[in-house]
Amino acid sequence: MLKIGYVPKHDHGVAFTPDNYRVGYGAGFFDRVLSKYSKDTISLVLPPQLIDNFSRNQWDMPVKNMLT
Repeated sequence: MLKIGYVPKHDHGVAFTPDNYRVGYGAGFFDRVLSKYSKDTISLVLPPQLIDNFSRNQWDMPVKNMLT
């Protein structure tokens, strides 16, 4: 649950799964940031960006919240 008045970190992605995992741009930058970031994150996800699943790597990190 997001707190009113609190602005979480926005996280970018190409596609997102229902369990909040993201397909990024291939360099692992946001996965490294998310692994060290303990506060709330949110991604704005448009309907064409929703996918069922993808092959994850051990370093893939989910975002905490998605706004669809």
